[in-house]
Amino acid sequence: MTVPFAAPGAAPRSEAPHNGTPQDGQPVPAQPVLAPEDCVVLDALGLPPHEANVYLALLTGGPASRLELQARLGRHLDLTASLASLAGSGLIRRRPEHPARYEALPPEIAIDGMLIERAAEFNRLREAAARVKAQLGMLERPGGQDEVVRDRDELDRRYLQLQRTAQREIRAFDRPPYRARTAPLYNRVEVEEILPKGIGYRVVYDTRAVDSPDRLPDLLAGIAAGEQARVLPEVPTKLFLFDDRTALVPLAREMDHATIDEWVVVHTPGLLKALGALFEAYWERALPLRLDERAAAGPAQPLSARNRQILALVASGLTDEAIARQVRISRSTVQRHVRELMDVLGARTRFQAGVQASRRGWL
Repeated sequence: MTVPFAAPGAAPRSEAPHNGTPQDGQPVPAQPVLAPEDCVVLDALGLPPHEANVYLALLTGGPASRLELQARLGRHLDLTASLASLAGSGLIRRRPEHPARYEALPPEIAIDGMLIERAAEFNRLREAAARVKAQLGMLERPGGQDEVVRDRDELDRRYLQLQRTAQREIRAFDRPPYRARTAPLYNRVEVEEILPKGIGYRVVYDTRAVDSPDRLPDLLAGIAAGEQARVLPEVPTKLFLFDDRTALVPLAREMDHATIDEWVVVHTPGLLKALGALFEAYWERALPLRLDERAAAGPAQPLSARNRQILALVASGLTDEAIARQVRISRSTVQRHVRELMDVLGARTRFQAGVQASRRGWL
């Protein structure tokens, strides 16, 4: 027979009938065996395998004394500690009889009680962790507060941790280069986990980011989920700011190579304040990032639907080739529409056209 929670390869044990008296020559029904994943759940709730065996024996075999349980589970077992622990956890109760007999409480009562207790323990632990975090935050780290991360896997882990623990707002500069493995993951966490919690997300994009066909689906998904996006012809660096408490900045001098392998995790308050001011300065100069004609539609526009869409894409920094792909027209047709728009707006450059359209409320 298989013993519940027994380790793989453990020898099976015979069990006694309901009253705990073995009968030679008669088969004894096996106790139900829980799946391994269920054993892990019970263990996580504070019910280790040896105690789970005792609880399951009482639940399936009925009330029993300590000696009767030993007959069911093995006479060599000392059940005193297990019975005391189970009674203290509210999974069994001791009957007022002599000799004492024990009975299992129904699982729906017992396990719910364990869940409530574990939830209370988790809340106490979270409060204690918050106090410890506040105390440690006031301590200075030897050799400075900031760190350099050179391992890519560690960088991914730190970035996702900072992203998921943000409480108010995440701000970022976005520009190439990108790592194909991580960009979709970062965007998925933003769209599916961060924005639905009501956390602010503001990004200033370099036009080269917007111009990349591989990045457009991610940009559209983020904006549709609530990201506030703006664009400039160029941003100075990649940058991530998390709640004004931590930042990530690359160490590389030249940003145009294939990958960036060294990043600084910034904790120093003065540097964080400076990086925050840098972001806000670029945010104020940037134009809203609009990637569809609905976003470009505004009051009193003397423009066709096609020109509204192209205007939004021009203001977002896309090249003629990228606009042609997005709108599905030829490059020469895009150039003709752009010239018309610049004439209407009295602009000499594409960026001026975006500024003028924004001032008129067309973006």
